[in-house]
Amino acid sequence: MIDERNRRRASFQEVTSIQLADGQQWWLPHVAINSGDPLLFSLHKAVISADNDRERLRDELALTMVLLSRNYDLSPEVYPEILGFRPGDPARDELQTVIRRLVGATPTPAPRPELIPNFDRKPRPVGRWGLSAASESLKRVRSRWSLRSQ
Repeated sequence: MIDERNRRRASFQEVTSIQLADGQQWWLPHVAINSGDPLLFSLHKAVISADNDRERLRDELALTMVLLSRNYDLSPEVYPEILGFRPGDPARDELQTVIRRLVGATPTPAPRPELIPNFDRKPRPVGRWGLSAASESLKRVRSRWSLRSQ
């Protein structure tokens, strides 16, 4: 079992406590999206603008790993142990709730612009390709091509 206290960094922040898959309480640092950190900003944006639940879960997991790495000195082998939840584990649902609350992720669809009809538009010419208005110019082009092919 990994000792949470021994893995703490010097810059450890005791902000948000969460129980992970190993049964211990771990701490997430403060999420300052406007701090100028491009990684946090991009992960925050990814969580909020995810197209579906699968993407959102993946992005939330990535954000959780980054936040844990800010507070703890963890090797890549440790993450599956502390984040490998069993199916139906209520701790996983609690972690998702905490991460969504930290980033303010209330997924809302992007607003669609209102379509305004263009009343000033002239009617389109009749014809399959809309070329009937240019029929005289088409006749000239055809006659030139026929003269060249002779």
